[in-house]
Amino acid sequence: ESEMADPSRFYSELPRGNTTELESGLYFLTINFVELSFPLDLQMEVVKEEEDNGSLKTIMRLRAIKDNEVSDPFTEDMDVIINEDNHFVAQFFDAIMPGNFSPTGSDVSFNFEVIGSITSGKTMCGFIVGEIRTLSLELEASTFYAQSWDERGDDQPRSCNDSGQSAGCQRLTIDQCPDLTNGENTITSCGIERQVRIRLPSTYDASRSDYKTVILFHGLTDDLVDDIEEDTGLPRLVDPYDFILISPYSRRLPIEWDQASPGDNPDVALFEDLLTCTQAKLSSDPDRLYLAGDSGGGMFATFLVSQFNFPIAAAAINSGGTIFDLPETSERTIPIIYGWGGDCDVAKGQNFGTLAQTALRNLSTQGHFIVSCNHDSGHEWKPLFSPWFLDFLFAHTKDSNSSPYAQSFPETMPEYCRLYE
Repeated sequence: ESEMADPSRFYSELPRGNTTELESGLYFLTINFVELSFPLDLQMEVVKEEEDNGSLKTIMRLRAIKDNEVSDPFTEDMDVIINEDNHFVAQFFDAIMPGNFSPTGSDVSFNFEVIGSITSGKTMCGFIVGEIRTLSLELEASTFYAQSWDERGDDQPRSCNDSGQSAGCQRLTIDQCPDLTNGENTITSCGIERQVRIRLPSTYDASRSDYKTVILFHGLTDDLVDDIEEDTGLPRLVDPYDFILISPYSRRLPIEWDQASPGDNPDVALFEDLLTCTQAKLSSDPDRLYLAGDSGGGMFATFLVSQFNFPIAAAAINSGGTIFDLPETSERTIPIIYGWGGDCDVAKGQNFGTLAQTALRNLSTQGHFIVSCNHDSGHEWKPLFSPWFLDFLFAHTKDSNSSPYAQSFPETMPEYCRLYE
């Protein structure tokens, strides 16, 4: 059975509670999951109910929101604790947000407490502590803000002292790029020292300027780049395909890469800095830069191609998806090959087949040329996939007028791949 956090350690950081009693009704609740860099909007219902002894108890219920639809309550606290300072604690244990309303399309399980201050009859703010059980992620620094449902808007604060969104990261100039060599490298991007593994062809010649380059993002794993290299077998193809493979290390965020909410962030800056520095230091062909990712890295690759106007020629994504609504349009469209593992493509309790289908629809709406491949092999990028992933990537150059795959597929392409329409 879950135990309550000690709320007293949070009370000193909360604003003084207003003497006005919290009104019954519907509230627009925004939770800022700081550990994920992810905001989540919910509907909260507050009900005041008279007990047999004549005293009032406060009930709080939470409902999920998606596409302007509101779910049935998925959790409730039938007796919220409110002290004399109008600070309160609401417990939501064994809460399961239903998949058809969750950001991932699969059920998400929580244990958390809302520790807050009632700042007026229709507003409250404070802290969220507990756990996102689906991710085995402890919540220790998350915050919330709630106001009357009728007053909801896109600019809702996310904490008692909302300071707004942080500024984007500065990008490296060519002169700021470090020397890059075969093996482990360090690059300082967005003020953060990052590690990157580089695989050069054994016949690498720095005097050339026509090397194809693939930047590959790994998924949620303990072994980071080692795992993605073993799973894909891509290092073994560096020589026969004569290309440069670049594999950045994540910062070990809860979902590996910074992708929980739209917009610029340090991982986006790292990708763009790698594009700049590989051209400056490794003789990469600026017309033949490619993006690839698997699992959490596939989600990050989807995040990148859906929002940013990067000079990449094509992308290869396996078991990807997104956890927020993509923009309806994209500044630049590119060819994408998108693989997933059928109904058994599941990890961390999340169905990546569902995630992939949503991402495919959204990317298609944006206008990207897409070849989709349901390899039906579960949550895995196998080495046998890599040759036809690379064949697809290298058939394209930046700003190609059309894809050769629009006319016909090569014989090496598996029969389960098709044009996505």
